[in-house]
Amino acid sequence: MTVAWGPLLAVYVVLVGLPTGLTLMTWWVGRSGETARLERMGTWGALLALVAISLLLVVDLGRPERFHLMLVRFDNLASPISWGAKLIALKILLLLLVLYAIERRRLPEHRPLPRVTSVVAGLLLAVSLALALYPAALLARSWASPLAGSSGVLFLLTALLMGAAVIVLAGADGRTALLGLLAASVVALAMEALALAGRPTDRALLAELVSGDFALLFWGLAVGTGLVLPAAGLLALPRTRLVTGLCAVAVLVGAAATRYLLFAVGS
Repeated sequence: MTVAWGPLLAVYVVLVGLPTGLTLMTWWVGRSGETARLERMGTWGALLALVAISLLLVVDLGRPERFHLMLVRFDNLASPISWGAKLIALKILLLLLVLYAIERRRLPEHRPLPRVTSVVAGLLLAVSLALALYPAALLARSWASPLAGSSGVLFLLTALLMGAAVIVLAGADGRTALLGLLAASVVALAMEALALAGRPTDRALLAELVSGDFALLFWGLAVGTGLVLPAAGLLALPRTRLVTGLCAVAVLVGAAATRYLLFAVGS
């Protein structure tokens, strides 16, 4: 893995799900009425996370001017890294526009721009969805991450889980969303395992995941900590802030472990 990609890209693949899922889940949970505070928190959180991820990419490239060239040049569109940099830059721009509208609304007198705001918000959701699926497209180009090519749904679900967990930790009511995403993730993992078992060339990958070198990480963190514990806690334990927060932390750990496994298994 480290020969093909480098360890910083593993961190990037894991972390890029956070701002992506945070934007999407801020919109989804905000539909129930928790809009102003949640929208502001989610937008600022996604922006700060994306800035940190951009710095990580610059460090990984080794030369800051290469990152700038990926943003302004369009003769290298076959490069998935270039597409990722452009998507991140575009999302940062859209987040800044949304933040301008949010902070403007906090002024005593302002003129709302509903049409412009709705267009920018729609573009932000579309770019966030593209970024959620982007790691699968990036890693599918390499022999080092054979699981990634068929794992777009898992990348999307883990991003949404991370976003929902952060929203819950911030005090919003994302319990129902977390439970739904946990159930969807169990189904998606089962379907992925069945698909691997049904292809003779991929059975070794499945064995490596469930009983090989990555078994402890898979069963202990991705499944046990990330799925079983939070689901049991949310369903069986009292609905206190502490219980819900601990379940959200477990979801973050499990989602991060799952994204890392999609990156690392088979390398």
